[in-house]
Amino acid sequence: LRARRGGGGGLMRVAVDARQAYRADRRGIGRTLVNLLRALAPLRPDWHFELFHEAPAADDPFAGLPNISRRQVSIPASYRFDLWERARLPLAAWASRADVLFCPANTGPGFSSVPLLLMVHDMIPVDDAPGDPATRDWLRRVGRAARIARRVYTPSEYSRGRIIEHLKLPPERVVAVPSAAEPAVAAGGEPADADRARAKYGLAPGRPFAFGFAAADPRKNTRRVVEAWAKLPEAVRARFDLLMVGAQEPALSEFRQLA
Repeated sequence: LRARRGGGGGLMRVAVDARQAYRADRRGIGRTLVNLLRALAPLRPDWHFELFHEAPAADDPFAGLPNISRRQVSIPASYRFDLWERARLPLAAWASRADVLFCPANTGPGFSSVPLLLMVHDMIPVDDAPGDPATRDWLRRVGRAARIARRVYTPSEYSRGRIIEHLKLPPERVVAVPSAAEPAVAAGGEPADADRARAKYGLAPGRPFAFGFAAADPRKNTRRVVEAWAKLPEAVRARFDLLMVGAQEPALSEFRQLA
């Protein structure tokens, strides 16, 4: 990237596929992207991040960051053949004179005039349903982008190995970058803070507990966690509580009944 499109030094321009960040129901990948850019933008004031999205933005999670701008770009019938990702996004990145295009949500265009950086979070669809037509389609889209990417990033060494195996990529092009905790998650804290959290979930002050995230999705394994907890020795269960958070109805009632 030393020879930038603008010629020599100066501002580094980073185009970003920010569709997940501007979703009304922002979930894991969108939250990860928001936290990443909120942390990175102040550390790199000589970089400019231009965030491209397709649907109208529900809010602006990057308000107050001067080196982040957003642009809604659209294309008629974009749902056909992934036209927004395959054509509109790389064209917009090229027109913005970006130095790199960052695609953070597993897939990306199969052709780009701008050097592509791709984030692939995991190979879960392949693990869960390898023969499903939707999985094969997803794998083709991921592989198409990964083959042209200068680097493929992933949050763990385990996923790095799976990506290399399934996408047949040279190991030196796949880099594991572990995710940090969200800013709201602080190490340590006062004992009173912990007791307030315990009280919120009906736990006794000072009582140790095992913690996990729950969800209706079978791959989150909530049912098996509850069943495994029931099989622990009574002496262990007498000392510890199990706290699972995040489940929504109707799964929440089902898990409570199981417990």
